[in-house]
Amino acid sequence: MKFNLKIILIAIIGFSISLSSCQKEKTLSALPLTNDATYEASSYDITITSNTDWTISSDSDWVTVSATSGSNDGLVTVNFTENTTSDERNAIITVAGTDVESIILALKQTSNPDYNNLIGTWKMDEGNGAYSEMTFAEDLSGTEKRVHEDASEDTQSFTYSFTATNLTISFEGGDTHNVPYSISDNKLTIEAPDGTWIYTKQ
Repeated sequence: MKFNLKIILIAIIGFSISLSSCQKEKTLSALPLTNDATYEASSYDITITSNTDWTISSDSDWVTVSATSGSNDGLVTVNFTENTTSDERNAIITVAGTDVESIILALKQTSNPDYNNLIGTWKMDEGNGAYSEMTFAEDLSGTEKRVHEDASEDTQSFTYSFTATNLTISFEGGDTHNVPYSISDNKLTIEAPDGTWIYTKQ
């Protein structure tokens, strides 16, 4: 009888330990909660501390994550593209787990200063009364006007995009030029295949 009682007590203790383990509170945390980024493309890591399964996702197409799910502790890299607009933009990253409250993380990216600097009309004198003007509009369209020595004019439209180092211009005729550029002291310098073009802001 004593032997049977001992077995029963061991079984009860084992069951209690097992039940306690099963009922262990699930936890989930993630850092950093916010990240303020410059307009340039970059990445940063989110540290997840947990004892349960979790998923992570972004609400913006300019933000991607290195992993979309995991278990327990983990490290996820957040990648984001360059902001080529004049507007600050924000993204929400959500970390959700099993039987735990979801965590909302915020990413803020500044506007692109080159966008604001590029908008407007730029002029390059070519001598003997000839010049070239390029006008960049806020909707990423533009026009190029070339005035020749005989005062005749040619005008064509284009669309454009840019990164921190390169300017891509696609003319309506089909020609596309991807060239290095820089903006400084109201000067737009374009390193074209046929030479360096320097435009002055009008």
